[in-house]
Amino acid sequence: MKLRSRAAHASALVAALPLVAAAAAPDVAKGKKKFEGICVQCHRADAEGMPGMGMDLRTAPLVRAGSVGAIAKFIATGHTPTEKFPLGMPPDGGESLSDADRADIAAYLKTLAE
Repeated sequence: MKLRSRAAHASALVAALPLVAAAAAPDVAKGKKKFEGICVQCHRADAEGMPGMGMDLRTAPLVRAGSVGAIAKFIATGHTPTEKFPLGMPPDGGESLSDADRADIAAYLKTLAE
């Protein structure tokens, strides 16, 4: 009898737990739209980049070989100025992006990688 009541108690506890929604897959179309609204200032609409402003993302090693998660993390943190890119890249390209926005942009960039 004790076993049954423990099982019933465990079932009740599990049933009371909040449901955790699975993360949605990145949306390439939304990523393209966000890219066109934010990233083109330095990377151009074709992601070819601009000298001194932003690198060519089509051939960037991180975009070519990295995961969507790694690219999204880079977008979130940006980078400090370098000799080649003296303006650096502000976190989230200077905007306020959500995790989903970053993943969407990263997924879009993966479609451009050569």
